[in-house]
Amino acid sequence: MFAKNIYLCEDDTDDVEFFQEALNTVDGSFNLTVSCNGFELLDQLKKCTHTLPDLIILDINMPKMNGLETLKAIKKNPAYAAIPVVLYSTCAEEEYIQYAHANGAHYYFVKPYEFGTLKLYIKKLLSINWKSSIITPNFRDFVFIVS
Repeated sequence: MFAKNIYLCEDDTDDVEFFQEALNTVDGSFNLTVSCNGFELLDQLKKCTHTLPDLIILDINMPKMNGLETLKAIKKNPAYAAIPVVLYSTCAEEEYIQYAHANGAHYYFVKPYEFGTLKLYIKKLLSINWKSSIITPNFRDFVFIVS
């Protein structure tokens, strides 16, 4: 498992708990930092004095600054541009997926409703060596949906 310092930007507390529980089941040896909107996440990144996150997971529909705006802000900032970002949303609309791909997201995961499926997503994310796999996959492999 390569990603040990994960930032989750999610405003829905139930979704945060669901994600945390699945992550703990898969691998409990990580640091998870949670923010509830893009402004809060960017503020947390500014305060990182030693170690930036290995991975950022962004919900799309959040108050104040949504995930797509946050993605763009992260990728525009040279200090954060190399951090892998995964969009994680209930929204599976092509327009959002294309925007995320065009603006530097590394994957787009459609939020599952089943715990086992979420664990599969997390296993996939944690198995990637993000330090050597910074290339965004082609569009066909960009969206991850388990059926």
